[in-house]
Amino acid sequence: MKRTTNSVKVALAFSLLMTVNTRATTWTNQQIAAILPPDSRNCVMFTLVGVSTADPIVNQVPWIAIPAEQTGFSQVYAFLLWAKASGTLVNVITSGALAGGTCTAGGNVVGLTQVYAPM
Repeated sequence: MKRTTNSVKVALAFSLLMTVNTRATTWTNQQIAAILPPDSRNCVMFTLVGVSTADPIVNQVPWIAIPAEQTGFSQVYAFLLWAKASGTLVNVITSGALAGGTCTAGGNVVGLTQVYAPM
């Protein structure tokens, strides 16, 4: 009986982890439209070609933001610049929540969970 109880607890914990990001939006095979370097908000913001709302949490806002405090910030920024310059398509997963840090000082923008080149 104890094994079943532990299995249920593990399954429940796993299901909770899997549902944390249910509000995220995934964009596949997209081109980077614009990149704004850090300013007083200390964030990089970018848009995707043809996307007018990056995530439903920020209606009619195309911008996706990465705060400088986010782990991997420099690598993500370099990847975005490379993708824009080379015309490489990207896959983007938003956070489903407002961006952290000072990114929302000028208005609401969605955060980034992941950006990568499709295989």
